[in-house]
Amino acid sequence: MGRGRDDLARQALLEKRRFAQRCEAVEQELDELGVIVEQYKDDIQELENKLKSAREKQRMLVQRHIRAQRKKKAHQEIRRVDSAEVMNKFEEMESNIERMEAEADLVNYGRKTNLEEAFEELSADDDIERQLRNLKSSQTAQKDDTSTL
Repeated sequence: MGRGRDDLARQALLEKRRFAQRCEAVEQELDELGVIVEQYKDDIQELENKLKSAREKQRMLVQRHIRAQRKKKAHQEIRRVDSAEVMNKFEEMESNIERMEAEADLVNYGRKTNLEEAFEELSADDDIERQLRNLKSSQTAQKDDTSTL
């Protein structure tokens, strides 16, 4: 400026203003982009939460599906096994057991059981012991009679 070069100074000031405006525009754009980035972060977080919620809901639905299938199967099984059918099975089983018991009794028909034989032996032993005592007492009585004579 001191040398009469006002035109250069003017041009430098214009250049400075353009750069200042451009700098402001870039800073404003940076601020806007910062806001947009924050919005994107919030959107991403919201999407992650929704995804997590959807996965949890899917897991719960799968569990409910499995429980429903098991419940359905149990009810079908209960219907299949009707209580009258069960009673018929028990009656059939009882008659089979009674038939088998009757067959077992027929195998030993006319034979005495071991217990009956044991009681008869005890009874016979008692008779033999009684007879033996009678004999001894009669012999003792005869000896006494002969020794007193």
